Amino acid sequence: MKALLRNAGILAAGALLWCLLGQTPADADGAAEIRAIQLSIASAAEARNLDAIMSHYLAGEKLFVFDMYPPRAYLGWNAFREDWKNFLDNLKGPISYKLGNLEAASDGEFGYTHMVQYIRGTTLDGKPFTCFSAGEFNDA
Repeated sequence: MKALLRNAGILAAGALLWCLLGQTPADADGAAEIRAIQLSIASAAEARNLDAIMSHYLAGEKLFVFDMYPPRAYLGWNAFREDWKNFLDNLKGPISYKLGNLEAASDGEFGYTHMVQYIRGTTLDGKPFTCFSAGEFNDA
């Protein structure tokens, strides 16, 4: 029993050291850049500017995106562009695309965001469209 407690104590101490020393320092500039990109995407969606939206994504077939709408996974820039195009084309009139609780973090190589998205518009047949999503997004 003493050996088990000793080993558990060693593991706990090791985990604490890893948490304190093993973490990469935060990159405030990277986090600010990620927040600005997310806000730019939201503004471009409200303006229905597909090119501005897509300017923030990696061009080419290496882009892999999970989205909230089926088919959920998009492989390649063209596939994700088509997803955005379908979204914009299926709403008429103004689009409201607001971000709440937008938080971002970065270590200089990898970024992370958490936000709540409030999207409203009108479908092509005149029905109100409302979408509320809360999610976490990773930006490499």
